[in-house]
Amino acid sequence: MLTLWILWFLLALCGGRVLAQAADDPDAKLDSVRLAVEEIERRLQDQRVPMNELPVLRRRLLEFERQANSVAAEQAPLLASGQARLDELGKAATEGEAPDVTEQRKTLQKSVAQIDARIRLARLLVVTSEQLADKTAASARQRFAAELSTRTDMLLSPTFFRNVRAGIPSDMQRLDRLGRQFKAWVDQIDGRQALLAAATFLIALLLRWPIRAITNRLLVERTPAGRLRRSLRALATALGALLLPLGALLALLSLTGEAATRSSWESFALRAGAMACFCFFVFGLLHGLLAAKSPSWRLPVIPDEVAMGMRLQPLWLASTLFAAWLLRALSEVGQFSLYSVIAAEAVASISLALVTARAIRVHERLWRQLGAAARPWWIAPLLAGAWSILGLAIAAMLAGYVALGSAATGQVVWTFILLCGGYVLNAVIKDAVIWSASRPPGREADDPQAGDMPARHAQIAVVAAGLLQVLLAGLLLVLVFAPYGEGPAELVGRAARWREGLTIGNLQVRPAAVLNALLVVLLSLAAVRVLRRWTTKHLLPTMGLDLGMQNSISALLGFIGGVVAVAMGLSAMGLALNQVAWIASALTVGIGFGLQAIVSNFVSGLILLAERPVKVGDWVAIAGLEGDIVRINVRATEIQMADRSTLIVPNSEFITKVVRNVTHDVRAQGLVQIKLPLPLDVDPEHVRRTILAALEQHEDILPHPPPRVLLDGVEADRLVFSASGLVASPRRVAITRSEVLLRVLSDLKENGQQARL
Repeated sequence: MLTLWILWFLLALCGGRVLAQAADDPDAKLDSVRLAVEEIERRLQDQRVPMNELPVLRRRLLEFERQANSVAAEQAPLLASGQARLDELGKAATEGEAPDVTEQRKTLQKSVAQIDARIRLARLLVVTSEQLADKTAASARQRFAAELSTRTDMLLSPTFFRNVRAGIPSDMQRLDRLGRQFKAWVDQIDGRQALLAAATFLIALLLRWPIRAITNRLLVERTPAGRLRRSLRALATALGALLLPLGALLALLSLTGEAATRSSWESFALRAGAMACFCFFVFGLLHGLLAAKSPSWRLPVIPDEVAMGMRLQPLWLASTLFAAWLLRALSEVGQFSLYSVIAAEAVASISLALVTARAIRVHERLWRQLGAAARPWWIAPLLAGAWSILGLAIAAMLAGYVALGSAATGQVVWTFILLCGGYVLNAVIKDAVIWSASRPPGREADDPQAGDMPARHAQIAVVAAGLLQVLLAGLLLVLVFAPYGEGPAELVGRAARWREGLTIGNLQVRPAAVLNALLVVLLSLAAVRVLRRWTTKHLLPTMGLDLGMQNSISALLGFIGGVVAVAMGLSAMGLALNQVAWIASALTVGIGFGLQAIVSNFVSGLILLAERPVKVGDWVAIAGLEGDIVRINVRATEIQMADRSTLIVPNSEFITKVVRNVTHDVRAQGLVQIKLPLPLDVDPEHVRRTILAALEQHEDILPHPPPRVLLDGVEADRLVFSASGLVASPRRVAITRSEVLLRVLSDLKENGQQARL
């Protein structure tokens, strides 16, 4: 099962050509598709269809569905254009119409009818192909599950060997026939094709070394030092191993014809080339991860002794994979006897299981020799589970459950390959984000003035990396279980139908509409941001408004712009406001119970911005605390205290509580008050003149109205003097009071007055 799925994947990547059709004639294309679909439908009615043929039939059906869809898409504009021209001509007049107009109308009507019939047939073929493809996938899954429980004779039993020996004469005849077919295929290759194939392979062979040298040079000179360089090197090693087999595959493609006319040996050769590409990729991937001879380039944390000890395991695994596939493929192409096919499957699967188990054993032995426990904790249970599954798979195959053991072995190897590939891709994504987060955009890596990247760019990079990692994890999860469900061709077919969207009630949510909505929201928010910045920096300063009013207008503009952007995004997605009335009702109930405090603060914030009882820059006193307002947000207001700490006050406090706004009026003045208790034996008039002189001589005390000094009363054995004066700003009160009081005490002391406070 693993081998079949691998072949599906690689054949899809190689872009194998499908049924040759007349692309210029849509009727001929639809007729060809219809005949092919009917032939496949008749073929599927035969219960004896081989298991390995079902995926091929499903791929062909998906291709036919795509072709019919393309015909319908091409004809739809023609139908709309013809219908529009008919509408321009209007209905036929009862009399007096020009003959050429009548003839043109008849021609258009006939053409529109033909195009409409063509589109209807194409859509019918799309539905039919889709239904047959789903039926084929379901049949393949059912037969796969049935084959897993099928038991033959024990592999080591005399009965099994007798059955294999009995089929050897007929198998030898089939093998001889295969040889003659292969010789006939080779003989039919003309010199031009052979020369083209040889040139293609030679070019790929010669390009291998310069491409590798250029890649290494770019990694060394252009890639920043660190983990990103190592992860890119591992990925480049895996992809670079494909150069040679891809050249061979291209050479084979030049020797083969169209898919409908290919011989069995041509198809076999292409499948062998695709499998060779996969095996070379596996070798390159594991070789790049181990990096036995280049420890500084090694991506995972593996000791040098372990890497050197396992340097041959990638070659063993890749070679065994190809040999196992070749053995299975020859038995299938030659249509050998049942027990010969079972024996070939058992030998291939057991060989693959033994090679994998040997690699695990070598890994465990090397780690034990090091006596280190530095590897991740999950490695040990993972390898133990793989060891157990391989042991049970070999036992199951020896007991006669060849299909079950082969599937288990293939799943272990396939999962291991996916984990290695996923590790490399995840490392590339993560390392690229870490590298980009260390430099600002638009700066070179060696720029000494680069500094740290802006926080917004770092956030975008981290979110993008997270989305890519989630997509990668989802893809790996799908691929792990793909042998038991759908292969890549089926997944691609389903992904192509995702564009139709999801229906929720009366709303059709399409991926394209969602992307359009996100684009509209982002562009709208960007436009609002630009407008808000222009208004704040250029328009508002010319209107003579104070700073607080300017901040209020800017904040309201941002709120309104955000609401408009979201509304435009919903409209672009096809969601009208009347379609979310039930959501608004539900939110109303939720707001009434759990969100009333948040809504209260939000509404209070809007009131603060509109009525402006307090504004940015005001000095306010609330709940016994004083400070300057530095920001009015949607939910709360930030007040900076004298010690530079920030007090966050819910907006509703400014609406429902008593608030003292010291600087609410731009003409607000500060009152300096001084109470000075002195002994009864002082000269009151002298004290009054001294305090009054100190007030009048201070530069911050305003002359109008003039300062005053009063004898406030007699308390016990003291005279209490009360002085007051105005300053231009309330913020100067404390400093001025301190300076005046120090001046008064100094003057009284110089004149022999003892002031005891």
